Amino acid sequence: MANGVVYVGSNDDSLYAFDAAGHINCTGTVCKPLWTGPTTGAVVSSPAVANGVVYVGSNDGNLYAFDAAGHIDCTGTVCRPLMSFRTNDGGGSSPAVSSGWVYVRSSDGYLYALTLQPACAYSPPFC
Repeated sequence: MANGVVYVGSNDDSLYAFDAAGHINCTGTVCKPLWTGPTTGAVVSSPAVANGVVYVGSNDGNLYAFDAAGHIDCTGTVCRPLMSFRTNDGGGSSPAVSSGWVYVRSSDGYLYALTLQPACAYSPPFC
């Protein structure tokens, strides 16, 4: 969760963003997502949010980055990833972000460390 938004993955190959207070896009106790980010595999990892970007691992072996606000590269409520990074094998571990780096484990036995460079912001965030 970050800035009043809860991010959750799903077995339907998507990342969802919901209003944490349950006021936006909600009727009674049912809420529709603020935006949805498709992947090509189930999203069973916990997302990490840093500097306005949501990072999430997918069972398709990719680490994805989405605009946390749901504004960049979105059509309606569907947002395309700002980038994806393919590991050498399946994965889907929960990423960790610290000091300008994103870390993600893969089932190939490696821990990947990807640097975030501000000069490359959003096109793509990994350079």
